[in-house]
Amino acid sequence: MRDTTKPKEKGKKGATIKVAVVSHHTLLREGIEKLLNREKHIKTVGQATNLPEIINPKKTYGAINPDVLVLDVEMPELDLPRVLSSLNGEKGSTKILLLVKDFDEGRLINFIRIGARGYVRETEGSQKLIEAIKAVKQGRIFADKVVAAKASTAEPLNSGEKVNNSNSSLTKREKKIVALILKGLSNKAIASRLQLSQRTVGSHLYSIFRKLGVGNRLQLALYVFRHNDFD
Repeated sequence: MRDTTKPKEKGKKGATIKVAVVSHHTLLREGIEKLLNREKHIKTVGQATNLPEIINPKKTYGAINPDVLVLDVEMPELDLPRVLSSLNGEKGSTKILLLVKDFDEGRLINFIRIGARGYVRETEGSQKLIEAIKAVKQGRIFADKVVAAKASTAEPLNSGEKVNNSNSSLTKREKKIVALILKGLSNKAIASRLQLSQRTVGSHLYSIFRKLGVGNRLQLALYVFRHNDFD
């Protein structure tokens, strides 16, 4: 990966979103880099061209550690499911945003289910990419509602328990925890924010997942995405 980090600007309001771009097309990578670096709160911090650079974060990211990884799914010999599974299992908070050429609903549903946070079509405008980067950084899923809805139910929770499947069944504390999860906070950060033990936060998460019929944080985010009336 080529390090494109620039000195931090002084006096800038708001946190800068660090983005890495992965594609075998040099013009595409450089074009996205120039586009994003014009944005006030977005900076590209690196470029990668091949699979090994993607699946070895310790060696590739180093101090760069991007917030969002824009990944071109059309790269030759790219085993995207394996890459998503690998990156999704790594420690850290890098969100994966897919750049797609063709809209294949089935594939996109599967990619989101196993770790992608959203996608942007190559035919869409630059503002759509910027919007997507900001959305996934905030912990949201950036996808067509139909795709997001189907992705959230593609892998149902394996449980014999009856599920309420309604946010009204959550306590005020549980709803607060959901809000913090959607902001991307870890269990440790949530515990610190609410002055709870991590064990207590874990117990609340178990209760939230059980009540809503979801199995992990991704499915929780998709649930909220589908239910616009979630408080």
